[in-house]
Amino acid sequence: MRTARALAVAACLVLAVGCTQTSDDPSDRSTKQAQTASPKQTGPISVKITPADGTQEVAPNKPVQVTVSGGEVVSVEVKGKGNVTGETLSDGTSWKSAGTLHPASSYRVKVRAKNEGGDKSTTAKFTTMPVSNTVKASVAPLDGSVVGIGQPVAVYLSQPVKNRAAVERALEVKTDKKIEGSWRWFSDDELHFRPKEYWPAHTKVVLNADLAGVKAAPGLWGVEDRKIKFTIGKKQTSVVNTKKHTMAIKVNDKVVKRMPVSTGSAKYPTKSGIHVVMGKADPYEMDSTTAGITGSDAYLTTVRYAVRISNSGEFVHAAPWSASSQGRRNVSHGCVNVTTERALWFYNFSQVGDIVDVVGTDVQIEPTNGFGDWNLSWEEWQKGSALD
Repeated sequence: MRTARALAVAACLVLAVGCTQTSDDPSDRSTKQAQTASPKQTGPISVKITPADGTQEVAPNKPVQVTVSGGEVVSVEVKGKGNVTGETLSDGTSWKSAGTLHPASSYRVKVRAKNEGGDKSTTAKFTTMPVSNTVKASVAPLDGSVVGIGQPVAVYLSQPVKNRAAVERALEVKTDKKIEGSWRWFSDDELHFRPKEYWPAHTKVVLNADLAGVKAAPGLWGVEDRKIKFTIGKKQTSVVNTKKHTMAIKVNDKVVKRMPVSTGSAKYPTKSGIHVVMGKADPYEMDSTTAGITGSDAYLTTVRYAVRISNSGEFVHAAPWSASSQGRRNVSHGCVNVTTERALWFYNFSQVGDIVDVVGTDVQIEPTNGFGDWNLSWEEWQKGSALD
C-alpha cells in the first residue's frame, strides 16, 4: 500500500508541475522566446586563413583552413592548380580543405563571412614547396577503353611507397551502377581495385587518381593527378576443361561456341583457376625461355592469333601442328591450342578483361600471375587494403 500511494503522489506532482508550466497567454510565450534566443552578432568579424597571406613553401599535404570569429563562413574559394574543395563544419565558423595541393604552385584563398551586422571578404596568397623526388602512376585499363567484366583497375607506381594509406586514400573509383569494391596492394608499387563480384556489363567507371601533393614516403611526393574513364563491355566468359579437352565460350551466360582444344601436357600443365584476357597479338613470337622452359624442350616460334591469359606464358592461340590432338590429348607447353580458323574467331571475339576459367589440373594459377585477382576470396582480397 505504501508503494502504491507513493506512486499516486508522484503522479499528482507531475501533473501539478505540468499545469504550472502551461499558459495560453501570447505575451508569456513571446517573453520566454526572447529570454532563450541567442544574442545577435553585429560586431566586427575576424577571419583567419591558414596558411597565412604571403607564406611560402607550404607542404602540399597540409590543409587550407579558415576560422571565423564573430560571424560564420559564407563561402571559401581556393584558386590554383587542381580542384581544391572543402567542407564547412557544423557550427558554421570554420572550413577545411579536402585532399592535397600541387607542389611548386601558387594559390589564392578568398573567404566571405557574415553576421547580422554585415559581411566581410578576406583573401590570402601562398605557395607550396617544390619537390625533387617524385612518384607518378600508370593505370590499366587505358582511358576510353572498353574491357571485359573481369578487368581490375591496376595502378603501377613509378617508385615504391611507404605510406600506402595516403596513396590509397587519393584513389577514388566511381561507377554508374552500385557495386562493392576494394583495393589490394600486391607490392609497394602496385595495387589493384576489383568489385566483390564481376563488373556488371555496360558499367561506366571513372578512376580519380589525385596523387599530386600526397606524401608517399619520407621525401617522396606525388606530382600528378589523373582521371581514367572506361566502360565494361559485354559479359563474355569461357571455360576450358582440360580433362574433356574442350572450351565453351559464353555471352551473357549462354554458350555461343564450343571448341576442341589441347592444353598443357602432364609435364607442363595449364594452370587451373580464373584467368583474365590481358592482351592480343598477331603474329606473336613465343620464346619458351621467358616461361622457364629450357634445354631440349626449349622453342622459339611465331604463332597466329595469340590471346594472352597470364604472365607465365599461357595463351589461347592457333596451333595447326597439334590439330590431331585437339579434343583428344593435352600436348602443349601450357597454352590452349586450337585450329587456325577457331583461333581467328576467338581472337576477334575476345576483349581485354574477359574471363577464361581453366578447370581440371592440379596446378593453380597464382593471384599475382597476370590478373589472377579473382582467385582470392572477397574476405582475403579485402585484407590487402591499407585502410580499415
